[in-house]
Amino acid sequence: LPIQVVTSPSPAFRVTGTGLLRESMRESTIYAPEMIKSLALRLGLDRTVLDKTHFHIHAPAAATPKDGPSAGAAIATAIVSAFSNIPVRRDLAMTGEVDIFGNVLPIGGLDEKLQGAIDAGATTVLIPDQNIRDLDDIPQSVRDQLDIIPVRRIEQVLDHALTQKLPDPCMDNVVPLKPASGCPSCPPAHKRAADGPAP
Repeated sequence: LPIQVVTSPSPAFRVTGTGLLRESMRESTIYAPEMIKSLALRLGLDRTVLDKTHFHIHAPAAATPKDGPSAGAAIATAIVSAFSNIPVRRDLAMTGEVDIFGNVLPIGGLDEKLQGAIDAGATTVLIPDQNIRDLDDIPQSVRDQLDIIPVRRIEQVLDHALTQKLPDPCMDNVVPLKPASGCPSCPPAHKRAADGPAP
């Protein structure tokens, strides 16, 4: 399922979701942008500009209903891509929900999602780290066609998905399992933005 995002100036932070989205995907279009906004400093995004941006999130084939709790990572990636003007790799697909702190959550139906990635022409797929155990149930013929990369944090997703790195010198110091307190060179505001509970 492709996710499209366009941005426009706005008096305040605003999100619109279209494409006949059902409940789970509508939820993702609400909290994924808020998660990106809360992590703006550690992702190298300008929070001041974010707070005055309208994000229009669209899932094409608008006549077809769309639902499922596994699009959060893709929506968050599309948002960052649109805001930063850094394209997403065309050979890459991903699956995984995210929580409000940026942790990538496990999904069901991994076999169907990997086959869908192959059908869409992807050669690399990002999956939640907690779904590694499910790979034993995936036919070898499917696994041989894909470079499957497990991820735990949205920072890892962006690092693999975007065609160039975001302009944040602290990005490489992110701790995957628990939001970090910032690296020693970060300003206090960055440390506060990075703090959060463990998954």
